[in-house]
Amino acid sequence: MKEKDSIIEKKNSKIQSTRLDRQQREYDLQENKQQLDIRDRKINVLNRKIENLEEQIRDKSNQIALTRAKLSAVTTTASSVTVQPQSSITTNTLVSNLETTIAEKERLIEKLREQKHTSDVEHQEDIEQLKKTLQETRFKLEQKEKDYYEGQVHRRTLQSLFFISLSFFFFSRIILSS
Repeated sequence: MKEKDSIIEKKNSKIQSTRLDRQQREYDLQENKQQLDIRDRKINVLNRKIENLEEQIRDKSNQIALTRAKLSAVTTTASSVTVQPQSSITTNTLVSNLETTIAEKERLIEKLREQKHTSDVEHQEDIEQLKKTLQETRFKLEQKEKDYYEGQVHRRTLQSLFFISLSFFFFSRIILSS
């Protein structure tokens, strides 16, 4: 009996050990899955960043290509335009002309901004004047309405007095005739 108890006890301890080992492995597996999920999310974020950067690179490459095409067109134009039969306009002259044009455009833009500001100020003054006129007109209207109602009250008072005096007149006639 003791032997059986001892065998059962050994088997129980082995089962318990196996359960603990299994629980530890499940915990480790769960932890590894979580770490794997985190890494997957990080990889997805990095892939999106890479795609965005690649798109930005394509845009910048297109911009560079357009700028190069414009530069080559300007260079071609500069080399083909001649001022005198024997000399052509240099790139420096062309750049200087472009800078002058840009400066003129900037002056024009500034002048237009000033005109807009002046127009805005005048517009605001007109609005203020119209508001003032509207307020004065409203005040006059209120005064006219007040005068009208006072006139109505005065008219009613006069009518009442007229009817009273007319009543007295007829009443006195009746009394005098009797």
